Parts: sequence; C-alpha cells; structure tokens
Amino acid sequence: MHPRASVAGGPPQTDPQQYQQWDREVAESLRAAFGAATGRQVAAAYRQAFPPGYRDDSPVPQAVEDIAIMEGHPDQSRLGRVYRAPNQPLGGVRLRICWPDAAPLLQEVLPIFAGLGLRVADHRSYEVHPAGRPAARVDDFGLLHDLDELTDTSARLVEDAFAAMWTGRAERDGFNRLVLTAGLPWRQAALVRAAYHYLWQAGFTFSRPYVEATLAGRPRFVRALLGSRTGEVAYSTVASSP
Repeated sequence: MHPRASVAGGPPQTDPQQYQQWDREVAESLRAAFGAATGRQVAAAYRQAFPPGYRDDSPVPQAVEDIAIMEGHPDQSRLGRVYRAPNQPLGGVRLRICWPDAAPLLQEVLPIFAGLGLRVADHRSYEVHPAGRPAARVDDFGLLHDLDELTDTSARLVEDAFAAMWTGRAERDGFNRLVLTAGLPWRQAALVRAAYHYLWQAGFTFSRPYVEATLAGRPRFVRALLGSRTGEVAYSTVASSP
C-alpha cells in the first residue's frame, strides 16, 4: 500500500472569520515569541503565507513553531519534530519537517524512515510563501511503528537520527532501527554498524540485512553489548501536538 500524499491549499474548509481569528492569534503569539517589534515584522511577512489547508490542520502554537524554524530562531534548531496528534491511535506518531533548503522529493525521504523501522501511513504537504522571503515547504508525515508506545526521550532520538541520516552523518541502513528498538542514540547504532564491518572483513559470513534484523529483535542483548542503559521505549507518551 502506497502512502497517501496530499498537497494542501484547496478550497477553504473553514469560515473566513475563523481564518482571521487564526491569523490574529498567530500574530499575537509571534510578538510574544520574537518581541514586539520583530514579531510584528515576522507576522506581516507570514500574514498571507499559508494556504487554507495549513490553517485547517495546524493549531496556532504549531504554526508559530514552524515560523520560528523557518526564521532560524535559535530555540528551534531541529530539522524534524515528532509529536502525537489528538486522538492518534497507539502505534502511530507524526513527524513534521520545515525544510531549510530546497524541499526534497518524497522518494528521497522514505528510505530514511525505512531505515528507522518506520512506515509512512499518510503525508501532508504545505507550500508556504512568506512576503520578502524564499518560499518554503512543510511536510507532515503520519508514521507507524511496532512498539507499544514511544517515550519523549525516544522521540528525540528519532529526531536526531533522522537529521543525522538526512545530512549524511549517519548511514541510511537498517542498523538505525536500533534507535527505536533498543533506544540507542544514532552514534551508538553507528558503533554496532562499525563492529559488523570489522567482523565482515575478518570473515564473518552472515549478511548485513540478516544481522540488522536479528539485532533489532534483540534490544536487551544490544544494550548489554554496548554497556548502555539508554532508552526504555515502551508505555509512555510522546509529546502531544499543542
């Protein structure tokens, strides 16, 4: 089954007065986040930037966070943010990305999710056109995982691993599944990968996909191997969408 992709920006689904109220609340929140003078400038730039679908789908705090990322605010330096949408079932989570440069093709992103053991269930894409600034794109992915639940710590590990794989600091392979299954930071998953490469050069005959799958299914063994107590990943909640 292929992920469903939709580009927001079609006919408005909400009363125009509600859009106006949304715009006023965003502008007020931007003044609080950036300071009165800068906040007014930023609010003016983004007043007509968002399509109706974005406003329908995005609570005001989420929009302010997106704008802060697009503006390079120092408190918002993450490439992607993992969150739980209201009423989202167990086994599901969302990852929201404001691309800092030219937005990629979907096929460039899907292998990263696969390497982390995540499956894309749906995809929403929003074109943003702020005045006097380069156009941007916000992608929001609905993802499925095989755990009971994610902790906030594990969500941050996924964010870090996604950014590392996207920027080339981490390889895009199945060893990154250990981020979720064993609760490892991506650098510790890289140590396991390096150990496999060493054993392969020494004559180890098991294939890489086999080793990736085997270790992903034995998280306690992997943590013991590394002497790590990082990351119990079940039975808690990931940060909810505002």
